[in-house]
Amino acid sequence: MDNHYDSLDLPFEKSLSLLATVISVSAKGWIVVDAGLKALGMDHGNPTWDLGDVFFCSDEHTTLLPKEPARWKVGDRVHLWPGHVDPTVARHEQFWIVDGIDDDTVISDRWPIDLRHW
Repeated sequence: MDNHYDSLDLPFEKSLSLLATVISVSAKGWIVVDAGLKALGMDHGNPTWDLGDVFFCSDEHTTLLPKEPARWKVGDRVHLWPGHVDPTVARHEQFWIVDGIDDDTVISDRWPIDLRHW
């Protein structure tokens, strides 16, 4: 389930997120994470973020506008919801299967992906 299908009001929930790390925090209120166009399928638009807005994606970074700017520091993790799951998956070598998406996240498994460069 991705942002495209989520907008259709189907009886499912989004289940695949891309975990990124905050690498820069601006005094003007935005943060930059280490995932961009090279990590996300963009044919259905930008990813979304539950804790704010996606400002823009560049090749290797995404700039986010958090609802609570003072909360963020370098090294924090964010979960981006891809606009389109299939091409996002094809850009990676493995899934990390987790329970939860907050500070109590537990990794339960790793699944290889053999779709790179499809």
